[in-house]
Amino acid sequence: MQAGNQQPTIGHEAWLSDPEFAPDATPGQLRQATADLVDRLVKRYPNKPAALNAAARALMGLGHLEKAKGLWQTCLALDPQFVGTYFGLGMVADEAGDFATAARMYRKVIELAPEESRGPDMLARTLVNDGKVEEAVTMLTTYFKTHAPTVDGLEQLGSAYLQLKQYDKAKSVFEMVVQAVPEERRGYYGLVRVYTQLGDRQKAQEYSKKFRARVAANQKKGVDSVRLFSDAAFLRDMLLRTLNEAGAAAAKIGDPDFAEEMWRKAAVLVPKDGLSRHKLLRLYDQQKRDADGLVVCQELCEGEPDNGDYWLNIGLLQGRLQHLDKARAALEQAIRLDPHNPRYQAAYKVLKESE
Repeated sequence: MQAGNQQPTIGHEAWLSDPEFAPDATPGQLRQATADLVDRLVKRYPNKPAALNAAARALMGLGHLEKAKGLWQTCLALDPQFVGTYFGLGMVADEAGDFATAARMYRKVIELAPEESRGPDMLARTLVNDGKVEEAVTMLTTYFKTHAPTVDGLEQLGSAYLQLKQYDKAKSVFEMVVQAVPEERRGYYGLVRVYTQLGDRQKAQEYSKKFRARVAANQKKGVDSVRLFSDAAFLRDMLLRTLNEAGAAAAKIGDPDFAEEMWRKAAVLVPKDGLSRHKLLRLYDQQKRDADGLVVCQELCEGEPDNGDYWLNIGLLQGRLQHLDKARAALEQAIRLDPHNPRYQAAYKVLKESE
């Protein structure tokens, strides 16, 4: 097995002491870090729509709608085929109550990226907000004939049927959500609304109880409390998203050093973030930085110790680094987790043959 770099190069970056990476970072510190990142993106990539789109999305999250709109208009001038521009301008128009413009932007999304499910979902929401409920129903039902429905789309369709007082159709749609995604609370809430309108108090209470149970489960996991009760957590989530999007943009542009910095910061900002770590793994594999890849794999494994693929990757990287005992132990753990996985067995066989 060919070895890459023998010692990790990550974990000593100067920015690790920046205030936004502290567990108790304040909303002001997180907001400032996001604003600073926006400035860096705009200055570093003034002519790259992917980077400007990430900056604009962050500005919108910070409440700077006009600045965000200006960046998206720059994107439009740079590349009229860039889909993110139309999403952004649509959201800005939605916020301003200009539903006609928003609908036009989302229709452009559907034209340029018909497989992008958010386009129809957002168009439907805009049409309903504009009072064009029947048009929203027609658009969604037509789209769902050739594309898999999303929870957001089904929620919009069910709500539209409710407004049209087509309760049987609304019930069928929300039941579809419950069957497809039992943990999704919106299906149960939709059925509460349906049965309330039908005057079936017993059924409404039954689904209300199920809805509250899903809400409680989400709060226990920290899903709802993040946005509802902690401004710092909401801002951390927004900074995380911007860092990951900035990394993706930099990689697409061909700037791997900046991409690595963005993904490393995302991984440190939110220790459980998997997206940034998987992006780093791919980058380190391309650059043959096995020791750095091993650090990332070990972090993933700490967060999800029952994932056999993570142990497989640790075993492969330990093998490349000639840490054969550690490689064998990792692969044996992968096999214990999934004894019949052929990839784990094959990797273990190759390791044994190389000893």
